[in-house]
Amino acid sequence: EGLIVLARYMSSRTAEELQGDADATRLVEMCSGNPAQLRSVAALCKKKGAAPALAYLEQCRQKLRRPKLPDAEGYGTLFDALAGSLAFLREQDNVLAERCTMLAVFPEDSQVPLSVVGQLWGTDEVETEEAVTELESWHLVDVDWSERRQVGDKRWEGRTLSLIDLHLDYLRASAKDDLARWHAALLRQCGRRMLGKKEGRADD
Repeated sequence: EGLIVLARYMSSRTAEELQGDADATRLVEMCSGNPAQLRSVAALCKKKGAAPALAYLEQCRQKLRRPKLPDAEGYGTLFDALAGSLAFLREQDNVLAERCTMLAVFPEDSQVPLSVVGQLWGTDEVETEEAVTELESWHLVDVDWSERRQVGDKRWEGRTLSLIDLHLDYLRASAKDDLARWHAALLRQCGRRMLGKKEGRADD
């Protein structure tokens, strides 16, 4: 079952192909079958391959210390995978890695409109969508690309981004010293406007 989940997130491999892959089997064991951990590991596998991803995770495990993550027990592989993904991403695109970490300012269990994400990053709509698309390919964020819609008597803002709680916990712990600065930057971008709006009234 773990191999099926890993293969689904890798998309380029099938569970049958992974069945005889000792490296993939080892990765599943390291993740204890946890879907959140498998998803993060799959991002590295997709970019590097199972064997290099396994070696990379072992390096991360030896190098990284998680003193700021007291609840990391049982999720070491997940945090190693997140750290590895961000480190690998930082080598390719340091700005994108920084933008991913900045998402730690948003609250748990929130569907954040992409327009608000753009205000945090200081990017226009096209730049925001490009960055979000790339982060989604790394399994670092979940994105709802549907447009604004009406459900019953509630109006939902479409095109939103969210993170699973464990990812958010990791980002907050690893960027603890920068959170206040990023919060302030978001407020400055908004000014007197409503979140996600380009223009507003004086009483917003």
